[in-house]
Amino acid sequence: MERWQLSAQEIARYGVIENTIEGYLKVDLAAEELCLSKRQVFRLKRKLREKGIEGIIHGNRGRASPRRIPDFVRDTIDYLYRGKYDGFNISHFTEMLEEKEGIFISRETVRGILLEKGSYEKKKRYPKHRSFREPMPKEGMMLQFDTSDHDWLEARGPKIKLIGGIDDATKDVPYALFALQDSVEENMALIDFLAKQLGVKKSEVEII
Repeated sequence: MERWQLSAQEIARYGVIENTIEGYLKVDLAAEELCLSKRQVFRLKRKLREKGIEGIIHGNRGRASPRRIPDFVRDTIDYLYRGKYDGFNISHFTEMLEEKEGIFISRETVRGILLEKGSYEKKKRYPKHRSFREPMPKEGMMLQFDTSDHDWLEARGPKIKLIGGIDDATKDVPYALFALQDSVEENMALIDFLAKQLGVKKSEVEII
């Protein structure tokens, strides 16, 4: 019985392809994991079924492998990406190279060539910017309502909620009330009380 000593990469590849055969992993996710096209994953699945572990061992094992892809192939890939396949993502472009152009190399290799040629740029992840609003300049101009579900009675009575209005300028709580539920009626009662306290007509209150 012939024995094979697998590299870490080949062991990982075997595990991923085996999971696709068993139905635990979808082909597109396997392609993403192995940096291959879906077509290449299907080919590896077929080889693993037909030849077993030998089917996924690197084809260049035991042979001298070229140190790099020939320049004319690299130039062709760059030319096609800039022209005929302009706008394609790397995965789709790699599939087109196989299906239409007869160029069989991994997606990650294609990506590396295009990065080297300057035809493709790594996507930059920009941090999400939060816009902070300046607080209102005067007390009473804006109240923000909030409800607390804290167990205020410590299980010694019904579950009640604390509804309060927080002044945007001072961060004070001019009024709050306990209620059995956070309903429209309870919130409107709070607004009605605060309007009277501040001497504001309810028609002048803007709810946003």
